[in-house]
Amino acid sequence: MTIVGKFVISLDFELVWGLFDHADIYRREHIFLETQRVVPQVLNLAVGNEVRITWATVGMLMLNDWDDWDQQAQELDGLKPGYNNERLSPYRFGQFARQKMSADCFFSPEHVRAIVSAPGQELATHTFSHYYCLEPGQTVEHFRADLQLAQNIAQRFDSRLSSLVFPRNQFQPEYLAACHSAGIAKVRTNPGVWYWTAPQLNSLAAKAVRTADAYLPFRSKAYSDQLISQQAGVTLEPASRFLRPHSRWTAANWARLQRVKAEMTDAARRGLIYHLWWHPHNFGRYPVESMATLKMIFRWYHQLRDEFGMQSATMQEVQRPRFPGQIVV
Repeated sequence: MTIVGKFVISLDFELVWGLFDHADIYRREHIFLETQRVVPQVLNLAVGNEVRITWATVGMLMLNDWDDWDQQAQELDGLKPGYNNERLSPYRFGQFARQKMSADCFFSPEHVRAIVSAPGQELATHTFSHYYCLEPGQTVEHFRADLQLAQNIAQRFDSRLSSLVFPRNQFQPEYLAACHSAGIAKVRTNPGVWYWTAPQLNSLAAKAVRTADAYLPFRSKAYSDQLISQQAGVTLEPASRFLRPHSRWTAANWARLQRVKAEMTDAARRGLIYHLWWHPHNFGRYPVESMATLKMIFRWYHQLRDEFGMQSATMQEVQRPRFPGQIVV
């Protein structure tokens, strides 16, 4: 059997729910409003270029409005995550933030409907509340209730969530059984290098190396299908690279793009997997430049598809190999 490379993209679709605990959140309103305009552009570009994307979406973002949000919060009935650090609670934040920012920073059900109806796109979950699995005060029971609520909301869009991305990459192996019981078959894990371990406990050294790795020619982050593993009935699919936001420095943007293209080429030539991810709001500050970069990445994928047979795949479509060296789609 011919081994072909796989190009996987997953997006952490969050809007304000992914950054609400930052002190300067209210000064970022324009970024989230711009994100609402960028998401359809990314979706249309992907469909037009036959690129498949997994959209890991926060469940709160899928709600209609604040009345809907209040009703769904009541559904948890005492099972909200009880973080010791109250600033991490989206339920606490939502009670006063609704008066200070546009509702478009919080809700986007029309984009979810567009994702579901678009060919080749997978609606996945980023948990209902952008849940932090490694923060003190929450429990696996809270997590299980959060995932079930996310599944309930997905039913509004005639969807069943089967892939998950842990918010802030706070991967918690002990919670995989709860994922499995909630119908989750795939989970994106962190890149298999030391400076992506336990991201909530970042050292300055880890942050520095992660930044440098985005621009300098370290080893390729494309990986063999043999690194796809399984625990508690859930398949663990590593990410390769975070597509860093557009920089004001032209040289940095050029180096970032060359890094991605080189790793894509490595995956295509050697029949490996290359899993790129970012947040749609990363395109909110420089939307024109960010979309131009994405077009170049998609154009490069087309060249690799034509020359090496590289295939675009969602998280759900990449399966564990049944035989050594075999990638099954």
